[in-house]
Amino acid sequence: MKVPRYPVDQLSEYTFQFFSTGPRGVFALRTIFTKENTGSGDELYNLAFGLWNSDLQDIDDRIELRNGDADQVLATVARVTLDFLHQHSGAFIFAQGSTPSRTRKYQMGIYKYFDELPKHIKILGLRTDFNSHNTSNWIEFKVGVNYQAFLLYSNVRYI
Repeated sequence: MKVPRYPVDQLSEYTFQFFSTGPRGVFALRTIFTKENTGSGDELYNLAFGLWNSDLQDIDDRIELRNGDADQVLATVARVTLDFLHQHSGAFIFAQGSTPSRTRKYQMGIYKYFDELPKHIKILGLRTDFNSHNTSNWIEFKVGVNYQAFLLYSNVRYI
């Protein structure tokens, strides 16, 4: 991606921190990957990111900073995610916004830079068919289709 990214500190195997800098101030943001128990042996991680709340020792993924750097923040999270997939060969990353509008914002970011993703990165989108008993299916990500969540993975295995 040609969008500038923030420098990132890896705090643990699953936690990354960077700082949003803009007209409203400097804010610590964290990206956290949480391994989910699938029962199938697959490495599935939930991707969460948001404003770091040092009092709660957790992220708040509902706050909108409006710090004028949304593209740079999303580009930074995207780079962290791609690096994580490289470090965890065979992993699947589940991503969904904390609200439908935030999921839509992430989807627009994926659309915007979809052609710049490495070819070995694959994205599936979760679609619910409300005409067919509300069934949900993972399908290959396509521009112009709305999704409820995303699943990212690499079809390249690193040694």
